[in-house]
Amino acid sequence: DFAADLRRESARTLVQGAIVVGAKMPDTLTKTLTSYIGARRSFSYVELSPDQIALIQVVPDDDVLKAFYEENAAEFTLPETKRITYARLSPEMIMDTVEVDEDALRRLYDERVAQYQIAERRLVERLIFADDAAAADAKAQLDASGTTFETLVEARGLTLQDIDLGDVTKPSLGAAAETVFAAEVGSIVGPLPSDLGPALFRINGRLEARHTSLEQATPDLRDELAADRARRLIEQQGEEINDLLAGGATLEDLANESDMLVGNLDWSGESGEDISAYEGFRTAASLVTLEDFPTAEFLDDGSLFAIRLDEILSERPEAFEDAKQKVLAAWEHDRIASALLAKAEALLATANETGDFPETALVKTETGLTRTAYLDNTPADMMNQIFTMEPGDFQIVTGEGSTVVLRLNEVLEAEDNEEMQLLSDALGTQLDQAISEALFTAFVNDAQLRAAPRVDQQALNAVLTTYQ
Repeated sequence: DFAADLRRESARTLVQGAIVVGAKMPDTLTKTLTSYIGARRSFSYVELSPDQIALIQVVPDDDVLKAFYEENAAEFTLPETKRITYARLSPEMIMDTVEVDEDALRRLYDERVAQYQIAERRLVERLIFADDAAAADAKAQLDASGTTFETLVEARGLTLQDIDLGDVTKPSLGAAAETVFAAEVGSIVGPLPSDLGPALFRINGRLEARHTSLEQATPDLRDELAADRARRLIEQQGEEINDLLAGGATLEDLANESDMLVGNLDWSGESGEDISAYEGFRTAASLVTLEDFPTAEFLDDGSLFAIRLDEILSERPEAFEDAKQKVLAAWEHDRIASALLAKAEALLATANETGDFPETALVKTETGLTRTAYLDNTPADMMNQIFTMEPGDFQIVTGEGSTVVLRLNEVLEAEDNEEMQLLSDALGTQLDQAISEALFTAFVNDAQLRAAPRVDQQALNAVLTTYQ
């Protein structure tokens, strides 16, 4: 049986190899794709933007806005909205009522004493020499203005980054500390001893000591401890809140029986302010249904909350009065867009008539760009449109916030260089793999059809019954 299995496996491998190995896609497709991707265009264009449009300020009356509102109702349609009632208890809501132990304040301050008691420091660079004589000679050259500190560093084959010690305290400098800390900012002192040999020190900055007493740090420490204590208290209330909800209490009852506050919001799936800014709330709001009972859940900041879905509002037109400001903004935008398009059409008419852009137009020219090229402040679809044009054609392309008038100057084939050859090779390899997989899939499907496998449903049901 084992030998038979090996023979069958070997036979399958041989058949698979015979089908897959050597399968090759015709070169025509590879060349076509390479030519398509690498094709280039040279073109000129005039960019028109809203800031070039000067219109008289007009304040439309309500009748004009209502007509625009009705013609563009889709722009002022509210999305499906869930009306949600929620109850929330956050650490900030009970912090003022939380008592903080004075000993805990002292312990936290002691744990962070390095943060509150910062010693005086200096920003220092240290250049080390082999012996005192070499260090003294370098210092003499500096004193005589015969060289610079940077030149000495370069002569040692180092950079300023290599010798930068950053900000250091007195203990870290050892015997050199007193001299370095007594020197003025910008001065170079030495030779002085260091743990790696005699050195010259350049002082680049002075950082004064900073001492924060317990009394000064107490407000921040108290808030931190109170917030932590509040989170723990809220966590302990989670089970009690769930028991109340399970017993039939409403969210409004929670406001009477606990410190929780009840609120309402219309949620349409977007992040908002306050509680809807939390990912945990948005997840709960997206999953809640009208049949669900409220349960207590926690937010990332330790807040406890529960929600109830009151109503689902389907997509609907926003009331004109509520949308009036948006309608006014859209009307003004449409007015500018219409003026911009009229200006582009006038420019296009002139260009078509003369065969060139007017001399007064600010014309930009690009040479040999491919479909994937990107130009700032141009419509996103501009490059696609260019590749549909014939040389000498003019065309208007509009986009969000910009409009251009194009002229195609020249059609260029793909470049014959190493990059395009690599692209062609990669495409050829992918296409060969694709046709190999397609041939093998076709063979397998045919083999299955010829084998005509059948499932004994009765036997299958009997087997499944034994597992139930």
